[in-house]
Amino acid sequence: AELTVSSVEQMLKYISVGKGRRATEATDVNGTSSRSHAVLQITVSRKARRNEKRGVLTLIDCAGSERRNDSLYHSSERQKESAEINASLYALKNCIRARCEMADKPNTYIPYRSSLLTRVLRESFESHTALLSIIATAAPNATDTEHTMETLKTISTIVGTDKDIQVMETEEVKKAHMLREKIVGGMGKKRTVEPRKWSHEELKQWLKVSHGGMFAGVAARVVPSDTGKTILQQTTTKLENGLCKGDGALATTLYNKLRGESDRCARILLEERMARKKSHKGLDA
Repeated sequence: AELTVSSVEQMLKYISVGKGRRATEATDVNGTSSRSHAVLQITVSRKARRNEKRGVLTLIDCAGSERRNDSLYHSSERQKESAEINASLYALKNCIRARCEMADKPNTYIPYRSSLLTRVLRESFESHTALLSIIATAAPNATDTEHTMETLKTISTIVGTDKDIQVMETEEVKKAHMLREKIVGGMGKKRTVEPRKWSHEELKQWLKVSHGGMFAGVAARVVPSDTGKTILQQTTTKLENGLCKGDGALATTLYNKLRGESDRCARILLEERMARKKSHKGLDA
């Protein structure tokens, strides 16, 4: 809707009304996950002597993109929403990157018709004087580290600077990682066994020693039929009502830690495959 306002209070009132209409749903990762993009366009105009000067500020709060692992156990409706959200964000990325190329190639085509979101931004994409800023929200807690890293990588990719990403760790973080590998990972190849391949005993051992014994109580409640695969298939709600005995915070933490461990192992295995491939190429040469 297009509305005319005459005061800051009136504008804030309309923003609040619009925010209340935004679609949100509970997912396994977020209790109030945004399932739609929010767009606010503020147009300010001033009549000069000969013409009218006009400026437009467009604010967009994008719905969060979700990793495949996070949406794996969603309903078909939630999975469809996630696919649509990711598709619109992909279209936005392509338009922004094309817009950045206009500085060197003025005739660069901007595919703004790819989604409704990018159609709203057509004027901003086509204007040579338009400015763009992207703000990423990153969580400070350790349980969201993987999501935070993916968010930062996505933002860097959108603005076309993914080659400039540098991963830096403080000495404290390096020591923490080394300690974690020593306690949880074990030695040699054992540390790269993905959670979905854990046996009952491997799952129980991980629960006992992981994160300072945080899940020791859960380890005492697992039954012989529980394996890494079966526990990964459980939602936070099922974990809360079952193994975590009504402790919602513990269930959410366990859910996130298991997926973080899956991502860590997958990353290490990928690095090993790439190293082997590189080694084979060297031998063939």
